[in-house]
Amino acid sequence: MVRASDAAEARERLVGAVVGLVAELGFEAVSVRQVATRAGVSAGTVQYYFPTKQAMLRAAMAEVTARVTTTVRAYHRDLPPEVAVRKTARKIVPLTEAGTEEVRVWLAFTARAAVEEDLAAEHRKTGGLLEAHVADLLARASGRTAAGAGDRANSALLLATLDGLALGAITEPRRLSGRRLARLVDSAVDQALASSRG
Repeated sequence: MVRASDAAEARERLVGAVVGLVAELGFEAVSVRQVATRAGVSAGTVQYYFPTKQAMLRAAMAEVTARVTTTVRAYHRDLPPEVAVRKTARKIVPLTEAGTEEVRVWLAFTARAAVEEDLAAEHRKTGGLLEAHVADLLARASGRTAAGAGDRANSALLLATLDGLALGAITEPRRLSGRRLARLVDSAVDQALASSRG
């Protein structure tokens, strides 16, 4: 009998393999054989935890979402709101190569969500939570206790801008260097904060 801790560790290793494959090679690289090879397990082990490719992809999306939301919640809890907005923005846009894996996977899922309803539903849920979180931070940075319509609009605009910058960072790294991205991210945050205060 497999211990619960061993099962959790095996599943975590498999999800990590899927995330790595999507980040490096895209969805088409995800197969039972490729995941098994990367994770160092048998194909049967992969199929035990994930009977379909869709199940593997959903698990990978959930993992990346959990990573981001855990970090963002920690910012919200532990930092002044203006600092938390900036840190959140820099989490969404990869300013260094080390930060690109999650963003590559997130953008891959964003594209896939356009044609697959179950992924689209998860994407909408995560996007809505992130938008509400940033709206709350913008309101608090402006001295209000609750986000209003203006904060929500500014949050939506900021997140759309950050998504565009993240896409550019992944597809055009020579044009959008880390230093240039940092300036653009800071400028987008400044505008959002100013609009919420105005």
